[in-house]
Amino acid sequence: MKAPFSARPLRILLLFFLTAAWLLGGCNLPGPAQNAMVITQTQIAAQATLVAESMHQSAQMTQSALHSEATALAAQATQNTLVLTQAARLTQVAVHVQQTLVASQVALHPMLTPTPAMTSPPPPSDTPTPTQSIAPTPASDNLAERIRSANILVYENIVGDILPRYVKEALDTGGYTYVDTGDASGLFKAQLLSGTQWDLIIAAMESRTAPQGEFYRYLNDQRERGAAVIIETWNLDAIGTGSASAILERCGVMVQNDWLHPSVNARPIWWLQPQNPIFHTPNEGVTMISPDVYWDGDAGDLLMLTSDSPSTLLGGVVASNPNQYGTIVDCDNGQLLLQTFSSHDYNKEDVIALWQNYIYNVLKNHFQAQP
Repeated sequence: MKAPFSARPLRILLLFFLTAAWLLGGCNLPGPAQNAMVITQTQIAAQATLVAESMHQSAQMTQSALHSEATALAAQATQNTLVLTQAARLTQVAVHVQQTLVASQVALHPMLTPTPAMTSPPPPSDTPTPTQSIAPTPASDNLAERIRSANILVYENIVGDILPRYVKEALDTGGYTYVDTGDASGLFKAQLLSGTQWDLIIAAMESRTAPQGEFYRYLNDQRERGAAVIIETWNLDAIGTGSASAILERCGVMVQNDWLHPSVNARPIWWLQPQNPIFHTPNEGVTMISPDVYWDGDAGDLLMLTSDSPSTLLGGVVASNPNQYGTIVDCDNGQLLLQTFSSHDYNKEDVIALWQNYIYNVLKNHFQAQP
């Protein structure tokens, strides 16, 4: 608010000077002195007037300055009030937006609950806190790795016959590591008797000239020790009551016929249990219905199940008979497999794919049976 200007101090000062002049004028001074006094009075009056005007101007300037400063302060206060008001409004908007986001998240995820505020941990108690045990990893979680790293022994006796090694190719393309004895029967026997704990032993005995009789006893012993076994053979009719008898009895099968001189049309192998994984994993679409005959004469043996057999005929030459004329036997819960036809009498790609299925599934059954 503008302060009113007061002229009272100026009036008092002017009255003081006029009184002084009158007092001086009342003295009986000579003429020149009186004239000088008149001049002095006039000068004093003029000077007093100037002083009064100067003080009046100073007072006006001071009042104007005070008014300007008061106006500036009022404007600054108004601006500060506007800033604070705007900040309060922005804060309210931010709070409203945050509340809206939280409400939206709760609506989208009704199961979520707000995170509780952190609190100090409770004081230690004399009662021990129970610990949660971690469940062991199921065997199936690392089954594939165990299969790939299995301890495998291989005997494939067609090397001397200068034939491509289908079993070796199946292992190599399947990514397995193995001990390969080729067709060295002495080395194979030494490995069988070495005391090594094998996961899988493959005896692909397809050659018509290489000896094989005594191996069946060692293979049966290895099966007793827990090794999985795959046998390819063609002359069980000659040794079925001798060295191979233990294997045949274990599987509950017997030789039904010696498969001599079959025609090409009689050689297709039909799947008697088409749903069995051995025909699907890891390779689908495997068939043995397109013979590519290499061995003339004795094509192998046809097997039949005994009355109390625990085994299953997976393949045979009569599609409608699941108990007779078999050429593939699943024995010992899938850990012993017998094949009584010759691999080189069929399409190479199909044979290699079937051998990969043999190897994978027999190893799978082997590891799943372990405690």
